[in-house]
Amino acid sequence: MRTLGIILLLAITAGAQTPQFEVASIKRNTSSGPRGRGPARGHFVQSGTLKQLIQMAYRRGGYEVRTVSGGPKWIDVDRFDVDAAVDPTLSLQQLYLPDGRGSAGIAWMMLRSLLADRFKLVVHMETQQLPIFALVAAKRDGSLGPQLHRSDVDCDAINAEMARLGRGVPPKAAGQLSPCTNRSSANHLAANAMTMAQLAEMLSAPAGRDVEDKSGLLGNFDLTLDWTDDLSIFTALQEQLGLKLEPARGPVDVIVVDRAEPPTPD
Repeated sequence: MRTLGIILLLAITAGAQTPQFEVASIKRNTSSGPRGRGPARGHFVQSGTLKQLIQMAYRRGGYEVRTVSGGPKWIDVDRFDVDAAVDPTLSLQQLYLPDGRGSAGIAWMMLRSLLADRFKLVVHMETQQLPIFALVAAKRDGSLGPQLHRSDVDCDAINAEMARLGRGVPPKAAGQLSPCTNRSSANHLAANAMTMAQLAEMLSAPAGRDVEDKSGLLGNFDLTLDWTDDLSIFTALQEQLGLKLEPARGPVDVIVVDRAEPPTPD
């Protein structure tokens, strides 16, 4: 498979319903580890298998990783780097966060177009009854765990301020998360002013299946969650947050891959 270029340029065609990269390239990742950097103004950088890129492009809300089925075996094995230079006047909120009307951030919409163009990707959505987890309170009295605290932060006001400033709102103190943001890694999750529905979405990937909020806890919460190979995420949820995941079945939106080809050269 050919190695493709790196530089990507953004162009949003006037009146177009789906924003696209004007010039797009993809590079095969042959390294042993992940490549990339965090979000930054004027850049879009992602690395992963085609399956992971599909999950990024078609994510629901801002967090949940959808189930992907079908397609050739290589979509879950071969890794690719996407490195984009995007319009620096677009804020990180515009690029990555939902617009409040159910549409994904611009960056993910552009990624959909890129995958369709370069990988000849064709997918369709199916709703299937599959095993899921229900996020519920671990204690009968509904008391919170030691690392879960109610927040009085108004995220609607914060998001409006971010849109006005064109940048994120800084944290109250050094080392703290900015309001209405989250941070996650392989075995760690932290959030400032997160709803239980958002937490359920973020737990879908580490839990290995869709998670639906059935906790009955309303409002926003600050939280930190850490787990290891010895302390599973299921145990950590109960001990640290006072929550648990119960096996259930429910409707799951599945991305079915109808067609995928190795990326075309420039």
